[in-house]
Amino acid sequence: MANTRTHKNSGINKNKTRKNKKNSPVKPYKGETLVMFTPNKKAIEIANKDPIKYLYRDTVNADKAIKEHQGFKKILREQGQKYIDISEYIPKDTPSEYLANLLYTRDPFIKTPKGLILGNMKEPIRIHDRENIEKMMKKFHQPIVYKCTDDEKLEGGDFLINCDTAFIGTGARSNMAAAKKLLKLGLYGTQKVVIIYPVKPDKSMYRIHLDCIFSPFGCKQCVIWNDLTHKNSIHKRMAIEYVLQNNGAYKKNGKAKNLVDYLKDNNYNIIVLSNESQHNYGANILELENGTILVQDKETHRKIKGSIFVPFHEIHKMYGGLHCSTNSFF
Repeated sequence: MANTRTHKNSGINKNKTRKNKKNSPVKPYKGETLVMFTPNKKAIEIANKDPIKYLYRDTVNADKAIKEHQGFKKILREQGQKYIDISEYIPKDTPSEYLANLLYTRDPFIKTPKGLILGNMKEPIRIHDRENIEKMMKKFHQPIVYKCTDDEKLEGGDFLINCDTAFIGTGARSNMAAAKKLLKLGLYGTQKVVIIYPVKPDKSMYRIHLDCIFSPFGCKQCVIWNDLTHKNSIHKRMAIEYVLQNNGAYKKNGKAKNLVDYLKDNNYNIIVLSNESQHNYGANILELENGTILVQDKETHRKIKGSIFVPFHEIHKMYGGLHCSTNSFF
């Protein structure tokens, strides 16, 4: 991408409309312009009165969270990464409590090479996140190729793409109904799709999404939580691979296997992270358009050479990290 430092309106032409062609060829996946939302002070103050209701780990110092987010955006500008802050476009009459979790723009939707898919939030308190994101998509004339139905739960933190492979996690927040519906409709846009599921229910807020325990980067590289590498772990994740056929349909390829075994069989360079690192969102890395990896944990910073450390401790109290706080629909 061009090394252009862009913020605020990011130079986006809001009047430009992209046509959605059903039979258009699959385009290479690119993050392009990141979509972000600055923590809303009034919303945080409301959430602090009942952190559990608003899915916070603890009360949050709004000023510190905003300062960390500003520092994050400063690093993005220094790296030439384009972004747009939708907090500038949310209608002024939006109730503040509807904005308590919108910082995590990753979750309401996913972007595949086939287009934008509007998810369906598992937690009722976050239903307004989907509504606000859909308004932003319409405002910027970004077509939606599919909207998940009530029985299909899909959150963006469970979706990752690397090279020719899409990884979709199911469990606490996203379900198998959504994962398989996108398979049926051919909306992943990759040669391979790997559906991941836990062997036992895992509802820990530290592990609600796939990107909290595993993240691929570069090509055939990844970070993964140490507990997932143990075959007898109660937190073990299984992986089922589906391969795109000449007729456009996906076909299951072999039996389910341990996620870490799948990664080894497919020649991934695996970087293992400790329990402490995972709790510090060590696996929740963000890869920029220029290939730079942003991290928020000292262990991950040490293990990924050339990575940039971003202080995000206060925002972690809202149960999320750098990857959670970005998405793209441009």
